[in-house]
Amino acid sequence: MTDKYFKLREDLSLTFWGRKLFRIEATKDLKKHNVKAGDIGGYIEKEENLSGNAWVCGNAKVYGNAEVWGNALVYGDAKVWGDAEVCGDTISKSDDLYNITSNSQYNITILPHSIKIGCEFHKKEDWWNFTDREIIEMDGKDALKWWRVWKPILQAICEVQNDR
Repeated sequence: MTDKYFKLREDLSLTFWGRKLFRIEATKDLKKHNVKAGDIGGYIEKEENLSGNAWVCGNAKVYGNAEVWGNALVYGDAKVWGDAEVCGDTISKSDDLYNITSNSQYNITILPHSIKIGCEFHKKEDWWNFTDREIIEMDGKDALKWWRVWKPILQAICEVQNDR
């Protein structure tokens, strides 16, 4: 990491789902997020989880191959893991972030109001209303086959998410 603006605090680490996560401490000011050098942030597993001007705070946890970058902010009790990416000016505060990678052709990230499947990011209601033709235009006929299997699964996950 070239322009490192945080350090991992070994003395403030914890074990979460069998992974050692470290609280971060700002070593430089991050004006975008009103973070001052010396402020304590949330938890990450490794330096590669955080870059740019992004920040993790509160009890938020970022681990695995997940990346938070750009000007993104992850806070509250949010958990970002797997191959998830939170980037740009995204603000993630919910603990209702799901990442599905196993047994799936596409990486899936479910947020409270939207879903990212592969490189397609849309509101949930848009996903549910896409026509077969629109799904095919996203990634071909195999995408439609995949969607017909996974759409009801994703809808069920989202129903559980809404009931929490």
